[in-house]
Amino acid sequence: MRLAEAFLSKAREERDTLMPHYTHLQQAQIGYVSQYLLAHLDHLLRDIERIESCYHRVNQSPLGACAIAGSTLPLNRMRVAELLGFEGLIENSVDAVSSRDFALEALSAASIMMVNLSRVAEDLIIWSSSEFDYVELPDELASPSSVMPHKKNPCILELLRAKAGKVIGLLTASLTLMKGIPTGYDRDLQEGKPLIWEALRESCRSVRIMAKVIKRIRFKRDKLLESVAKSYAPAIELAEALIKHSGLSLREAHQLVGAFVKRLHESKIPLRSSRLEDLRELAEEVLGRGIRLPEEAFREAVRADRVPRLRLTRGAAHPEEVRRQIEEREKLLKEYSSRLREVLKNLSESRRKFKESLSLLLSRSTA
Repeated sequence: MRLAEAFLSKAREERDTLMPHYTHLQQAQIGYVSQYLLAHLDHLLRDIERIESCYHRVNQSPLGACAIAGSTLPLNRMRVAELLGFEGLIENSVDAVSSRDFALEALSAASIMMVNLSRVAEDLIIWSSSEFDYVELPDELASPSSVMPHKKNPCILELLRAKAGKVIGLLTASLTLMKGIPTGYDRDLQEGKPLIWEALRESCRSVRIMAKVIKRIRFKRDKLLESVAKSYAPAIELAEALIKHSGLSLREAHQLVGAFVKRLHESKIPLRSSRLEDLRELAEEVLGRGIRLPEEAFREAVRADRVPRLRLTRGAAHPEEVRRQIEEREKLLKEYSSRLREVLKNLSESRRKFKESLSLLLSRSTA
């Protein structure tokens, strides 16, 4: 939950900070740092949902199944489950002894989460490089070089990225261990326990580390704005303006704007400094006919700092949509926190009942 809160807090802090969004590691469209952070918050919320759903399947008691077929003793399995904080029973005794899918599911949820964290780490590693220079880690979360005095290395993120590979490996080892075991208990299962504990331990550590990184990282707004200003990414908004105002097909708009951007790039002219009359002349050359595009619509479409406000779709990188998403995620986090508190409350209540029952049994045995 602390990592989710860190993503949300940083999204609020960087709500209006413009940045290029990337596909194929090439600038694709102009958006906001907040939209990027909210995307990874949504990843994490799905991780939380997977973990919560997994918890309900894991939190079932196998006790009382005996060796595999049940017991002749009058064991109250439901009462034992209640006292130990379980939500219910793995009812079938063979299933209770044989199954380990609950552990594999927990490892799978951890692996998916670690993949998401690794992708964030990879982004931040790239953006901290001299070539991008979009972000800076605080000194306490970065490492110097052993020989190069100018270096500030994102080693903590590189290690987190490596931990993701380790957790995936532990899941793979667990799946491989389970695949050849016949139904029932086999000593092979003993080897599976350390794999589970290690994977969950590494995942928890990684979440704590990433929470610190997101909380402390600094987005370099001047560098991001500089990159936005030089970007040709608003080309897609220009193509959409041609579709709306000139009645061009997507294919025609794509062809014309592609040729326009190529010419601008070869002439070292940024898109924001381009002229509508040049686009009109090129339309005659490329399409064989003129275009109808108001000057105001053209200027809006080529200004990278304005294009986010032109978007109409739900969930887009638009200031109002970003604000709405932040508000809704705040409510979601409160709901998740409330459900977590309820789980902890139930476990605390089970612990209290267990202690009372144990005290009663001990008092009877000494009477």
